[in-house]
Amino acid sequence: ISAIAGAGGSVPAVSSISPNGYFTIYGSGFAAAGTSRSLQSSDIKNNALPTSLANTCVNVGSTRAFLSFVSPGQINALAPAMTGTSTSVSVVTNCGTATESTTSALSVPVASASPEFLYFVQNADGRNPVAAVNSLSGGLVGQQNLVAGATFTPAKVGDLVTLFGIGFGATTPATTPGSVASAAAITANTSVTIGGVNAIVSYSGVSP
Repeated sequence: ISAIAGAGGSVPAVSSISPNGYFTIYGSGFAAAGTSRSLQSSDIKNNALPTSLANTCVNVGSTRAFLSFVSPGQINALAPAMTGTSTSVSVVTNCGTATESTTSALSVPVASASPEFLYFVQNADGRNPVAAVNSLSGGLVGQQNLVAGATFTPAKVGDLVTLFGIGFGATTPATTPGSVASAAAITANTSVTIGGVNAIVSYSGVSP
């Protein structure tokens, strides 16, 4: 493991992980060279994400994390329930076999929430266009030609816009870690500013 950060790819990187929040592990040797494995619907059992993908597992403390992507140099994982201000993270290759091998553990800070947006494009300067859609039409919101082959329309005053992110913390009702999401509101008060001006937040919660 070379680094652990929030899965959104924010600049600067989000360094803490939170219960039931996505995070990314960077390193090498997590899977066979030239291979990668993404979560598929057949991997979901009993409404829960798998804790083993491509014969790879992730330990968060003494608990297995839930996985959505594995490649030789990157793993995307969903954290289990956690307490305290820090925890250890390690990767297990050939998980559950006679040749199972576990990396050295890396200590990472734990927070009740580690919020960040998701982005259509990640730029080196961190000025990333937030993943957003028009709440009424479903159209992608952003500058034209932002992504080749996709149609984007800039937001205008008065538009109702849905923004997507991760790590916003506990929900009401509570969400079971690793479960496929159903509608639930974020417990903490959520504010959003656009150009430094407070926007009206009509819903802050899980997107099924």
